[in-house]
Order: sequence, then C-alpha cells, then structure tokens
Amino acid sequence: MKKEFKIDKENTIAYLKYVHNGYSSTELRTYPGDRKLRYELFSPIIQGLMDQKIIYRERLNMIVSVDKVIVTPERFLCDVTPYKLIKIGSCDKYYSPDRKFSFGATWDFIALNRNYFTSYAVWSFWFDTQTVEQMEKLVDENKWDDAWNLINEG
Repeated sequence: MKKEFKIDKENTIAYLKYVHNGYSSTELRTYPGDRKLRYELFSPIIQGLMDQKIIYRERLNMIVSVDKVIVTPERFLCDVTPYKLIKIGSCDKYYSPDRKFSFGATWDFIALNRNYFTSYAVWSFWFDTQTVEQMEKLVDENKWDDAWNLINEG
C-alpha cells in the first residue's frame, strides 16, 4: 500500500488519513513496532518538519522550531529551538527560550496517534499546521485550559 508523499503544510492531513485508513492501530501504535514499516510511513512526516513549528511535550509543554532533522532507517533526530511556552504544567519554571535541545527515537519505539507522535514513555509532539497554529493562538490569548484540552482530546 506504500504511496509516495512529499509532506508539507498543505497535505499533512491527507497523509494522516491515508496512514490511519490503511494501517491498524496495532501497526501504528504498539511498542515495539515494525521498524521498517514505521520508517516507511513516518519518515515522510519527520522529514517534512524542517523549518516548521511543532508542539513538543515532555516535562514542559512548548511550541518549538525545528532547526535540523536527521532520518535514517534506524531512527530520527530533531534539533529544536523553543519558541513559546505553553503554561499548562508544573515545570514551567525550567523553561529557557535560549536553550536548544534534541529529541528522537528508533522507529520501533515511536507511535502515531491521531495527529501526533509519541515515544515510549518520553515525549509527544504534534506536527500538523492547523493544530500548531491553533495552539499558538491559544498561548497568545493566555487560554491555558483550552490549550490543555487541545492536546488532551480523546
């Protein structure tokens, strides 16, 4: 069922529908997963993150800018710069807008849920432009409950 996609802002949602309609939740979310399949399905999304903003959640919740993306058949790595803090956690005091960091995973320990990736017990990130832009608006308007609900639906 492999279909070639060049992921960008305009077709991310179409690609997500393609993946979710064509593959089972077990194939997309179980740990450890099929490394080769997840590389084929997820790497187009990850490669499209360069110079994009994403919502990153670990201990802190923030919007970050993706500065660098490295993708191999074994894993991926993203270098990011904090952009805006999402004040919905208890660790907000540790936020540093000047502190760049990296995150990544091997393909067998990354899962695709609705419109975000999560790794095995570490981080999650939302990548579709619509969700990121909606979050940025909520942050700018200090609507923290709505921000929490946006990334905790379902």
